[in-house]
Amino acid sequence: MVWWSFDLDGVLAEPPFGWNPAINRDVSLAPAPDTRLPPEPDRSVVDRLLEGSWYRVRYLLRPPRAVAVEAVRVAAECGRVMILTGRHERGRKHK
Repeated sequence: MVWWSFDLDGVLAEPPFGWNPAINRDVSLAPAPDTRLPPEPDRSVVDRLLEGSWYRVRYLLRPPRAVAVEAVRVAAECGRVMILTGRHERGRKHK
């Protein structure tokens, strides 16, 4: 099986104003949640406010690059696709 991986911001999605502010920063990813564990309790009010405001605005100006969707589609026809991101988990839902 062939795996294709694409970075999200700066590769598939345009960085805001053509500048990627995460370069040279620690963008360590949290481990993927273990589906065998019970779901986490409700998020705090602060988490919900940040997710609905700051992270929504932060990723709003990052549209997909012109050929990104087609590139991922072609890669998916040839194998499995994995999208990598350094986005904070609060902002991963936003496109």
